[in-house]
Amino acid sequence: MMESYHRLRNRALRFPISYKILIANSTLIVLWALGCILFFSHIGSPIQWGIAALILIAGVVLCVLINMALIHLALSPLDSLCSSMNQIAAGNFEVCAFPHPLAETRMASCFHALNRMMDVIREERERSETLAKQIISAQEGERKRIAGELHDETSQILATLSIGLEKLKMDLPDSSPNCAKCRADLYRLKGLTDKALIELHRLTFNLRPSLLDDMGLKAALSSLLREQLEKTGIQVHFEWDGKEIRIPEEVEISIFRIIQEAVTNIIKYAHASEVTLTVCQTPDQVNLVLKDNGIGFNPAGVKLDHMSRFGIYGMKERVLLLNGKFELQSEAGKGTMISASIPVLKIETLYSRKIQEPAYD
Repeated sequence: MMESYHRLRNRALRFPISYKILIANSTLIVLWALGCILFFSHIGSPIQWGIAALILIAGVVLCVLINMALIHLALSPLDSLCSSMNQIAAGNFEVCAFPHPLAETRMASCFHALNRMMDVIREERERSETLAKQIISAQEGERKRIAGELHDETSQILATLSIGLEKLKMDLPDSSPNCAKCRADLYRLKGLTDKALIELHRLTFNLRPSLLDDMGLKAALSSLLREQLEKTGIQVHFEWDGKEIRIPEEVEISIFRIIQEAVTNIIKYAHASEVTLTVCQTPDQVNLVLKDNGIGFNPAGVKLDHMSRFGIYGMKERVLLLNGKFELQSEAGKGTMISASIPVLKIETLYSRKIQEPAYD
């Protein structure tokens, strides 16, 4: 019995506050009206107390309606407040909540507190975005510096070493009994040197592809797909829609890093046999879509602490820092599609001549 009572009491306490106020006021009015009806029934004729009862009932109904209107007017700002908070939860941080002109002081103070909180959040986001841009810019600058030093110094040293080993091998006399062994050792050392040179070129390309600076985004992406995917046996389809236009350096490198990260994920996790990259460039925007026919995954099941492994968070942040839009669609067994739309400024036409590049089906 007590358990049922507690259950009913808890259920009643969970009613909206407007219902609680309305029920309490209506109960008091009804009790007062019943008392008045009983009182008049003892002091007057049936007709008189019947008329009085009708008047009291009309008064009760009128009081209930007035209560409902006042409660709705008092609590309606909460609907606006909840709507603003839902927009904030959905990622819209430009929301500004405006209280109803008739809202009471405490209700209006909630709106002002929310707006002050959003001002602080926006300021912090702007500082975070500025810091993130500075970090990325410094990181890319350091990568460019290291890649330049590796290409200009270490690469030249290895190339010179390879040529020197080849010359030593050719200069060995054939009559010496140790010539065959020395030639074999030199051949092996030259092979290791050439392999180190190739690995150095790959590392330099990953750090900062010179093609990106010299020839532009199209050539760099073409080389990336050819070097990373085709060598692993994955069939590649690369389509560029529109005239190639040079865009700001930070936009070019960000797009390249997004595709580079996506290609790395495809090689490591997707088990795909076919990849399609479509880039559509206009003077003020670059749209890209990368699809694979791999095993796919459930994006909702990727936890925040695992996002760095998939690189999703990094790709999305790069796009958002450029005021772009990022979308990822994937389903187990149906592959993955990454799309991004990034606004850019028209700088200059890349080259008037046609750029030679591999042709993809």
